[in-house]
Amino acid sequence: QTSASLMWEKPEHDGGSRVLGYVVEMQPKGTEKWSVVAESKVCNAVVTGLSSGQEYQFRVKAYNEKGKSDPRVLGVPVIAKDLTIQPSLKLPFNTYSVQAGEDLKIEILVVGRPRPKISWVKDGESFKQTTRVNVEETDTLAILHIKESNKDDFGKYTITATNSAGTATENLSIIVLEKPGPPVGPVRFDEVSADFVVISWEPPAYTGGCQINNYIVEKRDTSTTTWQMVSATVARTTIKITRLKTGTEYQFRIFAENRYGKSAPLDSKPVIVQ
Repeated sequence: QTSASLMWEKPEHDGGSRVLGYVVEMQPKGTEKWSVVAESKVCNAVVTGLSSGQEYQFRVKAYNEKGKSDPRVLGVPVIAKDLTIQPSLKLPFNTYSVQAGEDLKIEILVVGRPRPKISWVKDGESFKQTTRVNVEETDTLAILHIKESNKDDFGKYTITATNSAGTATENLSIIVLEKPGPPVGPVRFDEVSADFVVISWEPPAYTGGCQINNYIVEKRDTSTTTWQMVSATVARTTIKITRLKTGTEYQFRIFAENRYGKSAPLDSKPVIVQ
């Protein structure tokens, strides 16, 4: 079922009596019969209940207290067809933050006619739905559900709406707030002396959605299994470790720390101080 919106000009001459309204008539192509389909007090009307693909002719008559005017044909015949509207997507935000373990629900308003087909991509790859992460659609919304979020949910999501009138695409980012991933190795020995070493490393690839506050460095004499604290307040990705015993083999490990906790460690290879 489709509709037609019609407009016309009021008569130049009203016959000495004010125009009270208009009658709209319609004639389907291939028939001789005109039928009344609308009445209006103003110079426009909407005719509903048309069949898609059928051609129609419309005409309008003005009337006043003295009667009806001669009919005026409105334009050329028209073919009724479904109205198409190009898709559009309306996001409340482009970046969403969620603490690890919490649920996240993102609702995106979808506009378009015919109803657009929705597709999702994550980090450039086809989006895989699971019982924990999935999408649903209502008449007007596309909804992304994430239950008990974790760092796998971090990334860039692309939603695309497509119909016969066109395509719309929007991007959104999800940041999962949690403890960081480990520092990136290998641990470099920039200097090895008789009683100290200078080591360095790279920051974590995954920061946990917020900045790294500090690094924690520990050491171990390889003849024992006990780790000892070197420093819990290392600000940069390098440290000079002093007071080591000459001829002893040591191993070092580094943790990254943010407001949500500390990472798994990055372990160095053993090194003999000499």
